[in-house]
Amino acid sequence: MVRQATAAMGCLALLLTGCANLGSEQAGITLTGSDGAAAALAVRTLLADAGQPVEPAAAPSSLFVYRQGRATLLSPVLQEQGLDRIIASRSYAPAAGAGEPELEALALELNRRLNVAGFKVSGGALVMVANRTFVDRLTLDELLDFLDWLDTIELAIRRVDQERPALLLTTT
Repeated sequence: MVRQATAAMGCLALLLTGCANLGSEQAGITLTGSDGAAAALAVRTLLADAGQPVEPAAAPSSLFVYRQGRATLLSPVLQEQGLDRIIASRSYAPAAGAGEPELEALALELNRRLNVAGFKVSGGALVMVANRTFVDRLTLDELLDFLDWLDTIELAIRRVDQERPALLLTTT
């Protein structure tokens, strides 16, 4: 009987410890209002403090984050009432000999086959645009998971592009 009571107390203590950890604060930021420049600075600081290479972009409401040799433009969009988001953009240069018609065909194919982002041709490059929504609070883990997800999309882009290479990404 004593053994069962001790085991039950141990389980209760373990359960309470687990519940206490659920409420522990993750590294993150609270973004309210509608100031995109302040939000970009807060996101940049959060990532930089975590050791992620970042730098400001030309637009004050955006920043560049660098992972695995790839630049991603992040632009926080805040709304006073409602759903906030971070818009991510990546550009891909054309392969040698590939021009706008090949990039347009690839963008159409990617939009048809991948339901994860928008693809278009702009400035002589293929551009991918995706977003991650949140409400006022964004944790470091959520942001890093979003960047990992973008890397996964890039793997899918590579697979589609390998069929008729139009990107420098898959010909190097």
